[in-house]
Amino acid sequence: MSRLPKLLSVRAAAPGLLDIVWSDGEHRRVDVSELLRRHHLLEALNDPDLFRRVAIDEFGSGVAWPNGADFCADALRLRGDAQLSDYEKATA
Repeated sequence: MSRLPKLLSVRAAAPGLLDIVWSDGEHRRVDVSELLRRHHLLEALNDPDLFRRVAIDEFGSGVAWPNGADFCADALRLRGDAQLSDYEKATA
């Protein structure tokens, strides 16, 4: 299985929402709020101040927060693709 492109940039657009750019030029707004609600290990990220401190990991293969929480780039890309609206999919 080939890996998806690396991350170029990430920023917290709002609590639970990440704006991400991959090395292949694709942009996605990825909603992770459901994951933050469902997994107790991630619930600290519901703090808007902590959530805003998201950064790309050292190798561009994921995002991480100072408390050690993280998501891999592949999972974020797949989640972002699944969240695209029908309109966005038709015009992509």
